[in-house]
Amino acid sequence: MSQRADLTQIIGGPIRESAFDQLSRFATWLETEGVAAGAIGPSEDVWNRHILDSLAFATAWDTAPANLTDIGTGAGLPGLVLAIIWPSTAVELVDRSGRRTRLLRRISRMLELDNLRILQTDVDHIDLALDAMVMRAVFPPPRAVAFAADHLSSGGRAVVALSRSQPPDPSIVDVASAAGLDARIEVVEMLDPPAWLLIMDQT
Repeated sequence: MSQRADLTQIIGGPIRESAFDQLSRFATWLETEGVAAGAIGPSEDVWNRHILDSLAFATAWDTAPANLTDIGTGAGLPGLVLAIIWPSTAVELVDRSGRRTRLLRRISRMLELDNLRILQTDVDHIDLALDAMVMRAVFPPPRAVAFAADHLSSGGRAVVALSRSQPPDPSIVDVASAAGLDARIEVVEMLDPPAWLLIMDQT
């Protein structure tokens, strides 16, 4: 299956030509400058491991949220990818590393993403109520649940990537419920291996 077909299958519809071009350029940047800077490891399948995995987060929303915060974004995954496919969403990438945030500002300028804001801070210093957030490989699931419970606004949604190496422990839903969140686990089967997402809503 082609890269464009993979994208279409995950997002459930056609992708804009400009967005496909930006995703392709971002993937190339990750494979070159991103690897050289240590943002990702060498010899990784960037398209499947990072681009498509990031797009899986989009399946948690029926319509693009007005704003989105990527907690502990690292190399801009998944937030930068979501900013590309959701040009009307104001996306904020949060990371404590100055080196990583400088890299993100560079690639943001290269891709001309005017809906992207990059913030260098420790996530523990965030004291705002967030309407929508994503977390990928930043916290163990119980800590991600606690962070979401503390930082989601009323009606807000947090989406956390769970391990793709094996089905997740369903008890994490009970942990989220105990924290006052309406939670469920969903699987994105279009990916190989499938992506498991913990989706949590603040009621």
